[in-house]
Amino acid sequence: MQWKLVSVLLLGLLVLSSSSSATVPSKDVSPALAEKVARSYVQWIAVNIPDFKEWRDATLGKPVTYYFPNGEKSAYEFAVFKNGKNVGFILVSARKDMPPVLEFSKAKPPSWKLEKVKELAEKKGYKTGRLLYYGALTYSVDIGNGKAISLKDMKVRKYLINVKLQFTNNLESSLGKSSIGIYTVDGLVIKSISGVPAWTSTDYGGAYYIDYPDNVGPASDPWDDWDGCAAIAASMIIAYYEPQLQDDWNREAIIDVLHHTMNIDYNGGSYWWDQVEGIKNFKEEWDSLTGWIVSDPVYHDFTATFYEEFSSYDIITEVNTNHPFMLGIENPGSAHAVTGVGYVYSQESGDILYIKVHDGDEVKYITNGNWQDADMIKVRTT
Repeated sequence: MQWKLVSVLLLGLLVLSSSSSATVPSKDVSPALAEKVARSYVQWIAVNIPDFKEWRDATLGKPVTYYFPNGEKSAYEFAVFKNGKNVGFILVSARKDMPPVLEFSKAKPPSWKLEKVKELAEKKGYKTGRLLYYGALTYSVDIGNGKAISLKDMKVRKYLINVKLQFTNNLESSLGKSSIGIYTVDGLVIKSISGVPAWTSTDYGGAYYIDYPDNVGPASDPWDDWDGCAAIAASMIIAYYEPQLQDDWNREAIIDVLHHTMNIDYNGGSYWWDQVEGIKNFKEEWDSLTGWIVSDPVYHDFTATFYEEFSSYDIITEVNTNHPFMLGIENPGSAHAVTGVGYVYSQESGDILYIKVHDGDEVKYITNGNWQDADMIKVRTT
């Protein structure tokens, strides 16, 4: 992905080139330049992505810098404001050998949770350092000794120093065609599956006095507060096919049942083979609880298939046929599951630019390949 310092900055989209100024290292992007990129992309997103019309003429907050574990800058976070109200954030690359925009969302900026993380770190005896970002959804705070606290779920995780992200797409050809006041791009295909809930678990954990299945629903769980990203991601797919379960009580019930059928551990971790079996066994388990724990029926049996490798074609096929999928994102020391529901595709480059995901209750667009590794679980009903 190249970046071009040209007048298109003032017209619409900016793509930077390998040419650099004398004051900026060859691969580094300055905060000032990143802000210009962010402003251009915010306007492009407002016009081209249907979910973001309110971003037109939005303003930006000051840049917040993230780093790779090796100390190099990785990204700049900009809060997006409209009429003084926060309406999301955009994450711009701090390097010219990465795509200009790494993520954007209408969710609150991840760094806004920094004070909570600092309080937690102090209670645990940690000293907080730099903000880290080393792949999609990995925003965290360095606490030393190869460990970081996630800005999303407040969990302590190990990280590796060396990171290699697998970016697959070149955006230059399709994102350099803006004209003044229009901010349109030729050859974009934008698709999204409607009806998929975006939610997360809100019940408490640590209830050692409760055994499964007495915890099913909004009651406190016998495991940790975090039910597990796999259970949450799969629950949104289940509820998409079973819309009668799209209420608060059943949300917690689906997640709790999946936590059980997926064999998720106390801290929320699981393996892909257990995730697949957990989806397949969901209806049988739900049916066994019907009438005494749960009341609403489940009408479908579910099948699930794991793909260690997948292509843009797989994502396009799932979305075009209205099948939300689980996307497992792996980065050094971090594994996270989200629900895939859409894409932004460039006909000119012949690849997906952004994948639309439900990261719990937050809807985000992540750059295709913004990870060290990734896998997919396709789900069907019978």
